[in-house]
Amino acid sequence: MSDIKKVLVVDDDRYNLEILSAILDLRDYEIETASNGTEAVDRFENGHFDLILMDIMMPELNGNVATQVIRALEKPDQKPTRIIAVTA
Repeated sequence: MSDIKKVLVVDDDRYNLEILSAILDLRDYEIETASNGTEAVDRFENGHFDLILMDIMMPELNGNVATQVIRALEKPDQKPTRIIAVTA
């Protein structure tokens, strides 16, 4: 995963956000966080991410639906963003 520089970590549990961010920070990734699927979609629309770590069970917009929205927003001429589902 050497081509990954910017990561969006999405989780409604603050503790999980802190742990995942700390682990990624050790590897010098640029990290942004979101606490629900709606925030994740907003961040995606306003930035570029090489990887998204997406919690599945979240309020407002769960990870499955947020992933579908993000996929629909991706441009067809660009490589799809890697999205990895995570759950506690």
